Amino acid sequence: MAGAFSIVGALTMLAGAATWASTGTDLDAALMTGTVPEYLINTHSKTGALALNIALWTIGAVLMCAGGVQLAALGRSHPQPAALAAFAYAVGAASAIVFFPLWYGIIVGLSPAQAAGADVSAFAIALGHGATTADWLATVMILAVGGMAVAHAGRDTWVPRWLRIWSYFIGVAGALSPPRPCSRRSQHLWDAHRPHRHRLAHRGGHRGDAVQGAVTVAALQRRRG
Repeated sequence: MAGAFSIVGALTMLAGAATWASTGTDLDAALMTGTVPEYLINTHSKTGALALNIALWTIGAVLMCAGGVQLAALGRSHPQPAALAAFAYAVGAASAIVFFPLWYGIIVGLSPAQAAGADVSAFAIALGHGATTADWLATVMILAVGGMAVAHAGRDTWVPRWLRIWSYFIGVAGALSPPRPCSRRSQHLWDAHRPHRHRLAHRGGHRGDAVQGAVTVAALQRRRG
């Protein structure tokens, strides 16, 4: 069951990534370049595809976490990394369930108003910052921390040496992709609606991590059989 859950979850995540790419929209890029108003207008006509994207990502994340927790339970001879893996998958699943829909809520809740001429970009920046940071957290916990911990929990038993070494690359990729500050223009849009300054940060550059992590999890499951 662990193999089935994780492989199906990884494929579902990849399908979600393909759906997202087909829309040509990117909230991360909009926050970084200060083009959140344009992002809201562009997504107004693509709510269907983005709804499918978020649904696939949420379902895929939960399936991968379910499979990962079962894999962690197999690491009885290495309880520390097994416990870390179970924790990482639990945090990743919770983040996906709560915050992935928030990302879509920004689109359906704010894009119609922006398209109609109302400036709601400050709300989108505030919510988008939370949604993208949680997306980063879920990505790192599921694919980087979880994948590396599972590989170490299964070392000397069912995880081959090459796959354990590969898990280090996934962990490093996650460590090198921290949340980055959003643009000055996004900060200015936010400050225009607030009397006090608040520094915003957001995640970027994790799509490649998702593909790498999905490949690693799939390989672990195929090895387990």
